[in-house]
Amino acid sequence: AALAYARDLENPSTDVLQAGHQFRQQTDRMESNLPDRRAKVLADVTRAVLEEMSQGGRHLIKSGIRLFDEAIGGYEPGCLYVPAGRPSMGKSAYLCQQLDGIAIQQKIPVGVLLLEGTDKSIVRRLATRYCGFSVEDIRLGNAHRDLVAKALAIVEKAPLEIDDSPCSLDRLESRITRLVLNGAQIIFVDYLQRVRDYRPRVTAMETITAISGTLKDLAKQLNVPIVALSQLSREPDKRSSWEKRPIMSDLRGSGDLEQDADAIFFLFRPEYYHLSQYPDGVSTANLTEVHIAKSRDGVIRTGDDAVVLYHRLKYSAYYSSRGEFENGEPVAVRV
Repeated sequence: AALAYARDLENPSTDVLQAGHQFRQQTDRMESNLPDRRAKVLADVTRAVLEEMSQGGRHLIKSGIRLFDEAIGGYEPGCLYVPAGRPSMGKSAYLCQQLDGIAIQQKIPVGVLLLEGTDKSIVRRLATRYCGFSVEDIRLGNAHRDLVAKALAIVEKAPLEIDDSPCSLDRLESRITRLVLNGAQIIFVDYLQRVRDYRPRVTAMETITAISGTLKDLAKQLNVPIVALSQLSREPDKRSSWEKRPIMSDLRGSGDLEQDADAIFFLFRPEYYHLSQYPDGVSTANLTEVHIAKSRDGVIRTGDDAVVLYHRLKYSAYYSSRGEFENGEPVAVRV
């Protein structure tokens, strides 16, 4: 019996050998099919690239600010964009400008995950662009009711959904997915650092890394652009004169945000820091610089090469030229 057992060990059964042979054959077939499958996938991608070219960039969502759109090309589905700045640099005005240009002017459905402020605060800001009264006048009831009502009627028709309830990291995916399922073609998050993380013993850097990774994955999975506003560190405030302009290192402490984002741009108002003139003597009054610090498929424009926009922060409005700025007050102001 012992000898028989030894012979069995030395001579595995035919069934086992056949099973092993069949497994190797299946593996070989799978491997031989991989190049064909890869070719099919690449064919799909190349076809999509050609289709986008034939559309002349129509797959990109424009903000409505000419100089800004020329610089970044427009918001591309599947990409993560991070506009960042210190407080009082105009991030909320930038958000409302984008909502007006995309949802109200172009009728493109927009979803907003509003983690700072309320839906009413956004609606008031949008209304100022069409009635000429300040947010404060509208909030305190000092504005002309009929003009505000007409402005609100314009805002009300926009394909815009605002979710202003608090959001934690574990709910971020479901909240954004719901906005997209409701029709949103672009998502804005205001702002990234307001997403709560209730995991124990997690650092702020680890939280931002998790948030930015989730947003990047969602942009690709849902095939929509996600624009996540972000705060900057206090480092710019510690520097002097024109060195206060934000630089990429001011995002340090933000985990993998720099790596995950397809484009990062900084908002900077020289006037806020009492930098009243450029070195060539040009006034900085009513100007906002947009420093494009990262653009995966575009150009970098920082320092003296930054995009310069005129602004009327009272109406959350940006303009590409002085002419547009001078003629850019809401109609109700001019009548």
